[in-house]
Amino acid sequence: MRRYQRLAVAAVLACAALTVAGCGRAGASPPVTPRGPTPAAVRGPTAEEVGSTPAVSSPAPRSSPGQCRVDSGWSCTQQERFAAANAYISRTASGQAYLSVVFTDRQTGRAWRSGPAQHEGWTASTIKLAIATDLLRRQRAHQIALTAVDRRDMAAMLNSSDNAASDRLWTRFGGDEMLARFRNQYGMTGLHFVPGFTAKTYWGFVKCTTDDLAALLNYVFARVDPADRTYLVAAMRGVAPNQRWGVWAA
Repeated sequence: MRRYQRLAVAAVLACAALTVAGCGRAGASPPVTPRGPTPAAVRGPTAEEVGSTPAVSSPAPRSSPGQCRVDSGWSCTQQERFAAANAYISRTASGQAYLSVVFTDRQTGRAWRSGPAQHEGWTASTIKLAIATDLLRRQRAHQIALTAVDRRDMAAMLNSSDNAASDRLWTRFGGDEMLARFRNQYGMTGLHFVPGFTAKTYWGFVKCTTDDLAALLNYVFARVDPADRTYLVAAMRGVAPNQRWGVWAA
C-alpha cells in the first residue's frame, strides 16, 4: 500500500514565527502577532469522523536514540523518528512559536502526538485543501458543475498555491457559506473568520486548530469518493517544488 494511503501526517499552520512557502494571500494580510502559530500537524480520526475505530494516541517515546520500547506499538525505526521530532519540537517551543505533530497509521488507527496540538492559528493556504474537497464532494452530489476552467483553477490552487485561482473558486462557489460545511461535514468545528481585515469574509482571514485540520485530512482519507481522493492525494504528492506548505510537506 502506498505511503499516503497508509499514513497521514500533516505539517500545517504557518505564516508566523516560522515561514512556510505558499502562505501568501491575495489582498491585505492578517498581522503576525508575537504568539502566532508555526507549522503544526494533526491528530488521527474519531469514530464519528470516519465511521470506524478511533485512533489510539500513543505517548511520545522518551528513549534516547538506540533504545526501543517494545510495548509502544511502533517499530524501533519509527520510535527514533519520533524522538527526533520531540527534540525538534523542544528546541522550537517558545513564547513566539507553536509546533505540534500527530502521526497516524491509517491501517491500525494508532496515532502519536507531540506538542500543543490544540493551539489555534492561521489556516493560511491549508484552507485550499478544504475548498478543493468541498468542490469535489458537491460535484459528486450533483450540487454544482465544475467547468474545465474551474478544474484548471483547482489544479493551480493545489499545485502552486495560486491565490487568484482560489479567489475565483471562492467567489463562484459560495464564499463564506463554505465554512459552515467545513465545520459541520468535515469536522473542522473550531474554524472561524477573524474580523477586522476587510469588510467581507475571505478565505485568507481564517483560523482553526490542528484538530480541525486533522478532521479535514481524516475526511479526505476515509470518506471522500475514491476517485476524488486519488486526485487529492496526487495533488499532495505533486505540488510545485517551491510550495512545500501545509499537508504537502508530508
